[in-house]
Amino acid sequence: METHELTILRNRTNAGPQHEELSDTDNADSANGNQDAVPGLLGNKLDAAKLRLDKYQKRWTEIGKELPPQINRSQCHFNRTGLFIGTATSLVHAGPAGTVIGYAITGTVVWSVVISIGEIVSFLPNVGGPVGLAGLYVDRALGFALGWNAWYNWTIILPAELSAAAILFNDFFADKSKEYIKNSNVIAISTFLFFVILINCFGSRAYGEAEFIFSCFKILTIIFLIIFGLLLDFGIGNGHFIGVKNWKDPGPFREFRATGPLGIFLGVWSSIGQAVFAFFGTEVPGVAAGEVQNPAKNIPRAINRVWIRITIFYVLAVFVAGLLVRSDNAALTGSKAGSSLQSPFVIALREAGFPRVGYLCNVAFVVSAFSAAVSDMYVSSRYLYYLGRCRHAPEIFTRIIRSNKTVVPWVGISVSALFGLLAYMSISADSSAEDIFYWLSSMTSTTALLSWIGMLFTYIRWYQGTKAAEKRDSSFVKKHKEDLYKHRYRAQPWIAIYALVMCIAILVTNGWVVFTRAGPWRMGKGHSASASHASLELSDQPIPTDAEIGDWVPTFVSSYLPLPVFLLLILGYKLIYRTKMVGLDDMTFHRGVVPEIEEKTPTTWFQKFLAPLKYTLRDDVDRLERQCLDLDSENAQGSSSLLIFGICVAALAATP
Repeated sequence: METHELTILRNRTNAGPQHEELSDTDNADSANGNQDAVPGLLGNKLDAAKLRLDKYQKRWTEIGKELPPQINRSQCHFNRTGLFIGTATSLVHAGPAGTVIGYAITGTVVWSVVISIGEIVSFLPNVGGPVGLAGLYVDRALGFALGWNAWYNWTIILPAELSAAAILFNDFFADKSKEYIKNSNVIAISTFLFFVILINCFGSRAYGEAEFIFSCFKILTIIFLIIFGLLLDFGIGNGHFIGVKNWKDPGPFREFRATGPLGIFLGVWSSIGQAVFAFFGTEVPGVAAGEVQNPAKNIPRAINRVWIRITIFYVLAVFVAGLLVRSDNAALTGSKAGSSLQSPFVIALREAGFPRVGYLCNVAFVVSAFSAAVSDMYVSSRYLYYLGRCRHAPEIFTRIIRSNKTVVPWVGISVSALFGLLAYMSISADSSAEDIFYWLSSMTSTTALLSWIGMLFTYIRWYQGTKAAEKRDSSFVKKHKEDLYKHRYRAQPWIAIYALVMCIAILVTNGWVVFTRAGPWRMGKGHSASASHASLELSDQPIPTDAEIGDWVPTFVSSYLPLPVFLLLILGYKLIYRTKMVGLDDMTFHRGVVPEIEEKTPTTWFQKFLAPLKYTLRDDVDRLERQCLDLDSENAQGSSSLLIFGICVAALAATP
C-alpha cells in the first residue's frame, strides 16, 4: 500500500518526462528494504532525489552489463592534426609569442574544464558522464541538449579527420596531376574509413590497444619534433644558429585586422580561438567513464596528468615552432589548407636541408589524423547508444552485438560510418558540396565550446549543491572526505567560473573577424566584388571576400549556427516535458555502489614505465551482476525526443 509521501512523490515526478517516473521495481525495492535501493524514508524531497540518482545508476549499470568495462586507464591522448598543422595560422595571425600566449591561455581553460568535470565523474562515474550529470544536477533538458550536441560534434569531426588524413597522404604526390590526386584522395578516404570501422567493430578492447599504440607513436613524434627543433635552433646539424632571431625579426607579435595594441590583442585572441580545435577531446575521460575499469581511481589519475600534456605537448611544441619559422614565411599560407607543407616543423626541416625527415613527419601526421578518426567513431557510437538508452533517441540505436570477448554497438557504428562518407564531399567536383562540408566541419569548434560550457555550468551547480549540503548536515564533509573532497582543488569554484567566462567569451566572439571586413554584407555566389558601403544586400553579384577570412557567409554561419540549435534543443525539451532546474536542496550526494575491478599491479620497470599510459585490458570483466531498472514504460520517449531534435533543425532550416 502506498504511503502519503510516495503518492506526493509520484505526483511530482508525473510532471516531468515519462522516464523520470518511479517504476514498480523502485517501489518494491523501497518497501522491502532491498540493499540495491537508495536508503532512507520517502518523507522529503531529498529522498526523491536519491530515488532519481538510484534510477540513473541502475540504468547505467544495465548499460555496463551491455558494454562492460574493458579499459583500465584512459589518458585521452587526443593529439589531433591541429597541433601539427593549425599552428601555421596562429603564427601568421599572432606571431610566435602571441601563439604561445594563446595556446597557454586555452590550455588553462581546458585544464579547468577537465579537473572540474573530473571531480564529479570521479565521485559518480556510473550515471552517464556529463550528460547524466547535467540531468541530475541541472536540468534534464540540458542533458538532452548536451547529448545531441556532443554526438554531432564527434560525428561530424570524423569525416573532417578522414579528409585531413587524405590531404596529408597526398602531400607525397604533390607533383602529380589534379586528376591523379583526386583519385588518390578517393582511395585514401576509402581505405582509412574501412580500417576505422574495422577497429571499432572489435570493440573497446581493440580500440584501447590501438589507441595506446597510436598514442605512443604520437607522443614520440611530438618529443622528436621538440628535441630536433631545439637542435636546429641551436645550429646543431646544419651549422646555422637561429636562437631567437625570429622573435626579433619580424617580432614576437603580429597585428591582425587592426594596428597597434588592438591589432596585437586581436591576433592573440584569434590564436585562442584556433587552439580550441587542437585541444578538443581532452574531456573524454568523463565520456568513457562507463567503459573504464575502476573509474573512481583511474579517471583522477588520468586527469591529474593533463597539465603535463598541455604544457609539453602543446605550449612547448608551439614555442619551438615559433623559434624555427618566421611568422611572415610565405610557406605558412602558400599551400592548400590542411597540408603538411604548412606545418612549421616541416617547413623548418626542409629549409634546414632535411626534406626526408619532413616526409617522416608527414607519415606521423597521417597517423595522427587516422587515430583521431578512430576515436571519433568510438565516442560518437557510445554517445548515440547512451542517447538511445536514455530514450533521447529511438531504441534501435541501443542494438548491440555480443560475443564472448567483446560487445559492439553496431547501430551507432553504422550511423557514424554513414556520416563518415561525407568526407567524399571534400573532393567533390561540385564546389557547393565542398562548401557544405566545410560549413559542417567548421562548426565543431563551436559545439566543443558549448559542451565545455555545459560541463562547467553543471560543475558550478554541483559545487553549490555540496555547499548547501554542508549547511544542512554538519557531518557532510567528514562523510565524503575520501570520495568527494579528495579530488577538489582549493581554488574551486573560481577555476570553473574562470573557464566558464572564457568559454562564453570565446563562443560569443568566435566569428568576430567577419565584423571587421570592409564592403557590403552581400549574399551571392562567387569570389570577388567590392563596394564602398557596408550594408546587407541580397544580390546576384559575387560574395565579397577577404584575403584573410575568405567568404564571410560560411565563416559567420559555422561560428554561430550551433548556438541557436543548442538553445532550441533545451527550450523544446522544456516546452514539451515542463522540466525545471534542480534546486540546491533537491540535490543528493548519495554515491550508491561504484563497483571496482581488481587490477594487475605492474612489476617490471617496463610495465611501471607504461603504467600511466597503457590501456590494460581484461578478459574477466563481465562479472558485474546487479539489479537493472525496468525501462518498459519508456518506449515513447525516444520518438518524442527525436521529434524535438527534428523540429529544432527544421525551424532553423526554414529561417531566411
